[in-house]
Amino acid sequence: MPITLPKFEESHLFWITACGEIPTADEDLAKWMKEEPDRSAPLATARGIGLVRLLVGWSPSGHHVHFDAFSPEVLSEKLGEPKSTPEEVQKSAERLFGKEINARVTGGFQAQIAELPDSGIVRSLFFRTKIGNIGIKLDGASLSIEGAPVQNISWSPSKSEGDIRITIAADSMKTLISENYLTAAVDLLQQAFDIFILGKAQK
Repeated sequence: MPITLPKFEESHLFWITACGEIPTADEDLAKWMKEEPDRSAPLATARGIGLVRLLVGWSPSGHHVHFDAFSPEVLSEKLGEPKSTPEEVQKSAERLFGKEINARVTGGFQAQIAELPDSGIVRSLFFRTKIGNIGIKLDGASLSIEGAPVQNISWSPSKSEGDIRITIAADSMKTLISENYLTAAVDLLQQAFDIFILGKAQK
């Protein structure tokens, strides 16, 4: 089966990265990873055409696997034009199926300040004060988390008035690369966003 790519049905999610090392790469796989070109292809999503990238071999060991998926809203000239077809990305991804990986997973979200609960992490840390004629405010922060599947949450103002950008990271997702590799990463980050940012009860 092909790897399932993010469709960005959830309106808050804008990009995801999953990268890590394959410690059990044998000689044949390591050789293939070294020779395999970078792959980037159009990604059909619920919000239009985004981009998916697969880069392999980018580390001293040559065993690194790096996936990116971007929604249409965050594409820019910096990402360049697609160099591959979706079928070529799939073929490369399937070459990695069954391999164990310890991945760092990061996702980018955007939310309106008005939709955040007053008792939630972000709203509770908003800070504004004045010292004489000097105004001071804290409208962005970075938190380290212990005892949860994700370990870091950071946010900062968006270019859009009244919005904030949120980055959520899980430092270690130990799993096998399979058709569900990226969707499992999305589910992990989405659940953290729902709980920590939107204040929804854990399902």
